[in-house]
Amino acid sequence: MSVTSQQLRQAADTMNMRAFFENELVIEKCASLCNRFSIKTNVLLERMEAFLVNKNLEKLGLDTLGRFETNLLEISQKKILTPEPVAPTGKRPLPTITPLAAKTPKHENGESATSKLETSFSQATGIAYAQRTSSKQIVQSYNPELATKVELLPEFTKSSSSSSTRAKCKILMNDDDFENIGTRFRYMYTTLEERAKSLEKHLLTLQKDMCALINLDETTLTPVGIPSPEIVWNCGRIYCESAEGRINATSIILEGSRHDSYGRRIKLDMKELSSFSLFPGQIILVEGINASGRQMIVKRIVEGVSKPSLLSNPKQLHEYHHSVYYQNHQSLQIMIGTGPFTTSDNLLYRPLTDLLGIVLDKRPDVLILIGPFVDIQQPLLSTPEIKLMTEEEEEAAAAGRGGEKENYHIATHEMVFMEKIIRDHLLALYNTVEDMEAGGEGGGYLHTQIIIIPSLTDAHHDFVFPQPPFGNRDAIETSFFEESLGVYNIPHSSSQDPKKRIHLISNPCMFRVNEILFGICSSDILFGLSCDEISKEIEGNRITKLASHMIAQQSFCPQFPVPSNTISQLDLRHARHWEFKKKPDVLITPSRLAPFAKEILGTVVINPGTLVKGTSGGTFAQMTINPYPESVLTDLQKQHIDEYPHNLPQRTAVDIIKI
Repeated sequence: MSVTSQQLRQAADTMNMRAFFENELVIEKCASLCNRFSIKTNVLLERMEAFLVNKNLEKLGLDTLGRFETNLLEISQKKILTPEPVAPTGKRPLPTITPLAAKTPKHENGESATSKLETSFSQATGIAYAQRTSSKQIVQSYNPELATKVELLPEFTKSSSSSSTRAKCKILMNDDDFENIGTRFRYMYTTLEERAKSLEKHLLTLQKDMCALINLDETTLTPVGIPSPEIVWNCGRIYCESAEGRINATSIILEGSRHDSYGRRIKLDMKELSSFSLFPGQIILVEGINASGRQMIVKRIVEGVSKPSLLSNPKQLHEYHHSVYYQNHQSLQIMIGTGPFTTSDNLLYRPLTDLLGIVLDKRPDVLILIGPFVDIQQPLLSTPEIKLMTEEEEEAAAAGRGGEKENYHIATHEMVFMEKIIRDHLLALYNTVEDMEAGGEGGGYLHTQIIIIPSLTDAHHDFVFPQPPFGNRDAIETSFFEESLGVYNIPHSSSQDPKKRIHLISNPCMFRVNEILFGICSSDILFGLSCDEISKEIEGNRITKLASHMIAQQSFCPQFPVPSNTISQLDLRHARHWEFKKKPDVLITPSRLAPFAKEILGTVVINPGTLVKGTSGGTFAQMTINPYPESVLTDLQKQHIDEYPHNLPQRTAVDIIKI
């Protein structure tokens, strides 16, 4: 059944997106696009929203309709047919380990063999990825003049056993910074009372901070819903008047706290404000007149407040930046990659192999890998039976032989993670490093520490926010496989391991790299905010404003109710595990929106993009964090200054690079 322009208008009205169309003619054209690409009206509107945000456009007009049509065409071409499942042929052992070094050999001219392998693999699958032409191109930079290349010092290139215990940085987590989830927990048992208490606690905390920001005595706040002819201050949480549809300028509701206002609600009249940016769940202070007790005419608004910037002792900074046991006058090098890690037309995980190849070449101090690792949205992973290539078939594909007989084995989502991520990449990388430490070809010490963070779209992991880190489960014996399932055996991730270099952390999380506090959430919070936010005459870039909401609301999850396209399983009993205690120096928020690196409210905010986009390659981020000059820190110690700001935006460079 074909879509009519009237149906598209009704869908746009339901989703409060009518204002995104420049005129009626554009609506008629878009209705024809629904029929051309065989998509529903709500799907077209969601893709239009993402297109407008990525292109920094307010409305879709006739001049931009062609670009939107091209965007729809690209999306439709990325869809592939789901392969027919095959039945298991019998009990199989898990394939043996293949070192990463064997997959990425070096040629005599020093060039990595990855490109040749990509070409041969493309004969079987992955053509678009193998034929990409813009690999290693920088698409976005922040402070590029600071991104100087840092050579490894002799202390870190020796292959002796003494050097293998050294590290340029220390990974730290403590509850004073942030309460990371440590282990798996029971969810779906949170009562309404617990949910209400959690929301109330964060509201009262932010209310106190906002009152301190404008030097307002908390006791002078008027409860929401109390009539008064005078100008008063109210504090509460923003909601949409309608249970369905998006918030707009005429449907803004303020709900007060249970403690002061007994949860009463009033409408907000924003006509007198020259600018604002609001979304459901946002906690704000408003000043205005509420003569009737049902509607306030807003005169002034405080949209949140960030925590103060972090300070550290100059003596501690001196040790981190200039001690031979830490940075030794050198910059910190950090790489960030976000899943999916394999293209949508195969399960070979070639982009992840290429990323780890870059790690071996550049040897950063920290590699941050953010899920999904086993993406449930990947067509080949959303089938009832997942077919994985054996190593023999991969070798045949790499040699261009193809093979007359398909040699697959059936795998679970957990096995995909164990085989493709842990065995073929993490364990293989560690084995490669062991060879280097033994003085093998290309010998040297790789001091890179790896941080692994899960995603809500990881098919093999707990589907709840906040999300626990990856870890072993109870072993499961099965008649189909010789080895038990449920035990990941992630190498060198145990706290008892003297060579620990792999850190399994929750989603969301905060941790320190030396003195620098990182905050990361793998869920696409920015896209959720872009769909629900309403704004008027905001200054600067809209994406910058969206990211600032996370910092100003002191939360990795500032929206409530949370949109299903971002987080669909929220456990409010554990809300403290996504609320800020301190403002991070670096906030990493992966999103389908355009990648960027910016300073926002004193924090370096990075959207590294995803390593894969459909059948082609995406982007990753590379950070350079320069140390303070030794003379500066020495002078501070002589002056007996106990605390000094980190000033990360002034000494950090970020490049967003195509894989």
